[in-house]
Amino acid sequence: MKIIISFFLFATLSFANINEQCDVLFEKISGNKIDREIFIIVDKTTPFPENIRTDSLINIISIIKPRTAVSIFTFSEYKKDKHIDFIDRYHFNALLSKDNEYDMAKKKIRFYKNCLKAENNGLKRKIANDIYDNFKSDGENYDNSEIFYSLKKISKEAISLTRAKEKIVFILSDMLENSSYTSFYKEELKNLDIDKEIDIVHKNKLLGNFSGADIVVVGTGIVGNKKGYVDGKDQDSLREFWELYFKESNAKLKVFSTEINYPIKNMYE
Repeated sequence: MKIIISFFLFATLSFANINEQCDVLFEKISGNKIDREIFIIVDKTTPFPENIRTDSLINIISIIKPRTAVSIFTFSEYKKDKHIDFIDRYHFNALLSKDNEYDMAKKKIRFYKNCLKAENNGLKRKIANDIYDNFKSDGENYDNSEIFYSLKKISKEAISLTRAKEKIVFILSDMLENSSYTSFYKEELKNLDIDKEIDIVHKNKLLGNFSGADIVVVGTGIVGNKKGYVDGKDQDSLREFWELYFKESNAKLKVFSTEINYPIKNMYE
C-alpha cells in the first residue's frame, strides 16, 4: 500500500511539475493574444434530439484553432436567480512560429508541441462535456424562454468586450421567444408579423451588441410539445425576423437551421 501511495504521489507531483513547465512556455511563446473567440450560448429550455446535440458539438470543436478562446453561457427562464449562467472560458495557445523553432533547442520544441497537443485534447474534451452537460435534462420544465433579454445581456456584457478580431457566436436554441414581451408560438410556431415583433424589441430596448460577430444558430423551430418541426413558410418568417434582429444588433446571421447538414469548418478555414 505504501509503495502504491508513494508512486501515486510521485506521479501527481511530476504531472503538476510538467503542467507548470507547459504554462511557463505558453506564457513566454504564446502570451494571451486571441485571434478568434467562439461564444457558445445554450438555451436550456430547448430539448435537442441526440443527433442535433452530437452534430453541434462536432461543428463547434471543428472551428477551434490556435489562439482561439471559447466561452460558454446558458440561459433559461427567469426563476430563483437562475437565468443566465457563465460556465467557463478556455484559451488555446499558439503554434510555434519558424522564428520560435529557430531559437529553440529540439528537445524544447518537442516538449512545447507535446504540451500543446495535451492542452488541445484536454480542453476540447472539457468543452464538449460542459456543453453536453448543460443541454436540457429530462424532467426540466420551463414555461417561458427569455431569448431577447438573454441575448441582450450576454452580447453587451461579454461578446462586445472581446478583443478578438474574429467573433463567432454559436446559439443552440429553437429561437422561439415566449415571455412577457411576446410569444412566437402557442401549440405551434406562428407565421410571424415581423414588423410588429421588431417594434416590440425596439420599444423594450431588447437589441444586443454583438460587435460584428458571425451568428450560427442551430435548433430553430423545434416547437410546442417539441415532437415535430415547423413547415417551411413559418421557418422562413422566423429566419427573417432574426436576420433583422441580428443586423440591428451589429451581427451577421450566417447559419439558421434546425440541424447542420454541412461542415461549419468550411466557412472558417
